Amino acid sequence: IQMVVKQNADWSNHFNEDENTLILGKEIKKTIKATTAETVDFFHPKATTINSFPISIWQNRLGIKTSKEYFSDSIEFGNIVHKTLSFIINESDLEAALNKSKNLFILDETSLEKVKTSITKIFEVSKPHNWFTGKFSVRNESEIVFSDPLLLSPPTIFRPDRLMFNENETIILDYKTGSENKSYHKQLNEYKNVLQSAGFKSVIAYLLYAEECKIVVVEDKCD
Repeated sequence: IQMVVKQNADWSNHFNEDENTLILGKEIKKTIKATTAETVDFFHPKATTINSFPISIWQNRLGIKTSKEYFSDSIEFGNIVHKTLSFIINESDLEAALNKSKNLFILDETSLEKVKTSITKIFEVSKPHNWFTGKFSVRNESEIVFSDPLLLSPPTIFRPDRLMFNENETIILDYKTGSENKSYHKQLNEYKNVLQSAGFKSVIAYLLYAEECKIVVVEDKCD
């Protein structure tokens, strides 16, 4: 290294043979007050000796879930279906969405086919509503920021799974995994209130339970 430095005229003037160091640029020193009331020089700090340092083999701490491990858990499967649906505006987007999920979750063909079957069933049950036919403008997982000027609290951020709207109506659709739960109605009613206060017309909210392929209209009032 010394030979390389000495061959470079610009570097050789900045090389200190006694300390075996090469310093380029302007030296800037800053000091702070240490906890022991001594001054610490950032450019030449005092050396600290570490007698022991814990190490671990990273191969024993890192793993990759396989498709079988994902699908052994219904919640994990629901999450994959949920994420795939976030890539879809209309039914024609299905294959491209499946390809994204395949790469994202490292899915084999058998697992991918299960996801496709689940989403195809969702398309079928939602046909009467025309949610995936191009009838609506769609925003998937878009943030809605609500701020009440009369309150001093920070803005509230909502993120419905799927927001659909046209000139006449606004649809909120939230995908859920597992059994029906009345608490979800409260969450969706909050979304409705925010959109109605923002001037959206005829706001209706639905819950879609992916495993059962069941659509439930959100009640305006719930316990």
